[in-house]
Amino acid sequence: MWWRKIRENACLKANIDVDDVVNDLLNNKPKNDAPNLNFKDWSAEFLADYIVYVHHTYIRQNLAIINEFADKVANVHGQHELKTIEIAKFFLQFQVN
Repeated sequence: MWWRKIRENACLKANIDVDDVVNDLLNNKPKNDAPNLNFKDWSAEFLADYIVYVHHTYIRQNLAIINEFADKVANVHGQHELKTIEIAKFFLQFQVN
């Protein structure tokens, strides 16, 4: 398959073992025991509170790394995927405010 060659090239470039990467991906387990949340059964008010207190808190706590990755993706893919530049600008603006 074509993706195997891409995977092998990426691992070679990063100087890491392909088999280790594959094993890590196959054996990846969630880092937390988050419950299976059934959002469709929640009231709109409760869902809004959840988004503000959980999701927005996560974004604020991780904004620096999100900005770093958004900028990296925009630099690599921005020439042919203009939306990546818009996304990077959005997160940068969000951090400034």
